[in-house]
Formats: sequence, C-alpha cells, structure tokens
Amino acid sequence: MLSTRCIIRGVAGSLACLLLASPSAAHTSTAFEEYDFVIVGGGLAGSVLANRLSASGKHSVLVLNVAGAPPKAYSGPVVITDEYIINRNITASGGLSARIRQPGYGPVPQFSTDLTGSSPARMLGGSSLVGLSLYLRDHPEALDAWGEGWSWEELRPYFHRAEGLQGTKRALRESDYGQAGPYTVQELPAFTHSLTQDFIRASQEQGLPWAPDLNTERGSGVGLNPTTQHADGSKVHAFDAYLAPALERHNLVVRTGARADRLLIKDNICHGVAYRRLADSTDHVVHAKKEVIVSSGYVYSPRLLFLSGIGA
Repeated sequence: MLSTRCIIRGVAGSLACLLLASPSAAHTSTAFEEYDFVIVGGGLAGSVLANRLSASGKHSVLVLNVAGAPPKAYSGPVVITDEYIINRNITASGGLSARIRQPGYGPVPQFSTDLTGSSPARMLGGSSLVGLSLYLRDHPEALDAWGEGWSWEELRPYFHRAEGLQGTKRALRESDYGQAGPYTVQELPAFTHSLTQDFIRASQEQGLPWAPDLNTERGSGVGLNPTTQHADGSKVHAFDAYLAPALERHNLVVRTGARADRLLIKDNICHGVAYRRLADSTDHVVHAKKEVIVSSGYVYSPRLLFLSGIGA
C-alpha cells in the first residue's frame, strides 16, 4: 500500500495531501522536467503553499492548475462580485448559475461533478474567490477542545502570521490579530445593512451580550463579523494575497491550463505527475525531487488519487 501523509494546509481547512518524492527516470515521450516541489492545484491552499515554499529562493516550485488567474471582478466589492458570479461567470454552466443565489449557495440535490466541477473555485485562488469575506476563526475554547498541539495558544502564532489587521489605532493596539500578514482583515465590515443593526438590537434585548470581536470573545454574544476586505469594501482573496506577489520569483512557475491526470508512483512512492496541457491536448510529465502536494479541493483531490490507483 502506498504510504502517504495527509495534513491540513492553508486557510479555511483546505486539504493538501503530501507524498514523499524521489527522483525517477524521465518519461520516454517528453523531455525530463523536474522541480523540488510540484503542487497540483493553485486554489486557496495551493496559493499559500506556493508562496511559502518559494519564499527562501532555495527550492524550485511548480504549480499546476486547470484555470488561470481570476478576472478583476472577483476582487471587487462583495455585492458586485456576487452578481458577477451569478450572471457572468465564465466557467459555470447555465444550471450552476441558476442554482447559485447570493448570499449563500442553494443546496445541491445530489453530488455531481458536473455542478461542482464548473465552479470559479477552479481558478487560481480557489474557493476564496467566491467567499463572502467574513473572517471567522473558531472560538478559543473550541480550539482548546481539539486536543494537544491544537490549543488556541499554540495555533495563535499561525493565525497571526496570515493576518494583516487594518483598523483604528485602538483596534490595532487592543486586538488579538496579526498586523503584518498578507491577508487583510478589517475589524468591521465596510458596509452594514440596517437590518443587521436591527437584528443586533433585538438580540441584545433578548439578553445576548454585545461581543466586540466574535473571534476572540469567549461564550455567547452578538456582534459584527471582521472581514477580509480592504477599507473600500473590495475583497481579499488568496490569489491577490499570496500567489500574485510571488509570481516574479525565479524559482516559482505557475502553469495554467494544465489538468493533472495521474500521480507517478514507483515502489510505493510518488515521484511526479502526468498532466495534460489543455490548449493543445498534449500529455506531459513532471518529476518532483522532494514532494508532490495534492491540493485540488474536495472533488479533484480524491479524483486524482482514485485515477492513480490510491483508495480505489
């Protein structure tokens, strides 16, 4: 049986599966191509990993992704972006467009890759492109219940490393957020609907205390969500925060229009990826000297593992 190590990578619990890699002979039909790390999927987790692994300049990194960079509209204010997703999504089928109603997604009647596979989450930046910009960590007491190694105090430095809080001087002085990370966080939404204010007042009248910060307050309460927005309401997502700033690095290559079809396995070790270049329907192979990282989301990661004979 193939030995793998599956760990949670990136933000929002994105799953990335690491497989130890070792050099192998080149595929006979292509020139030999090799990187230290090969990342399959440039979504939320893949964007973070590409940035972090290439930051030192010591390691060569290749990212394979089906779709390209997101249109600028996905960085626009949330209301505009959500309308764009419904009406002008360049990757969605008519059926998917009809099913999406923001805020929130309507239920999918049955598991269907025809629906889930045509999501804009296939673009670089992944599911962070279509989020509603709410920044919610789990409550400290909930994290403490996760067990040894996962307490709030142990995880706090990693949250802080990602966070780039913007706000008033008092918020910056008193908050429990990082301030130098790439993911911009605002202490309050850029816009709050009047019905939201009515809901908060009604909740307080029923006895819920005001919670100045829903991420750090312990116990029950009502308040406004911090957001992953800029001050003007425009959206922060993983492509802009992590991948775009790293694109000029000499040791990072991002290859779009590339569909991973199979993991190359020898002696129970993954040493590369076979992929198809969609523009001309040609097949290629790339090898990894250190690791192949599968971070293709909850549909395509298991799909690739099954196509490679893992878990079938």
